[in-house]
Amino acid sequence: MAGRTKPEEVVQATLSSLPDEVIDCVGVTALGSEDSLSERRRKLEFLQQQEEFIKVLLLSSTYASHEGLMIL
Repeated sequence: MAGRTKPEEVVQATLSSLPDEVIDCVGVTALGSEDSLSERRRKLEFLQQQEEFIKVLLLSSTYASHEGLMIL
């Protein structure tokens, strides 16, 4: 097995390459061992973070369009 990559190494490398936002999003939907109140609180926190992220994007977009800039 010399020179071959182990499957767990491939998975680890793949997960390491994903943006934090993707990992957070997957974590919100994947955890099934917590009680419903904790789950709802965690989901609410996640949605609040997403809402803040959207606000920042909208403000950036508004500023950029006002200044004649393009956001990629």
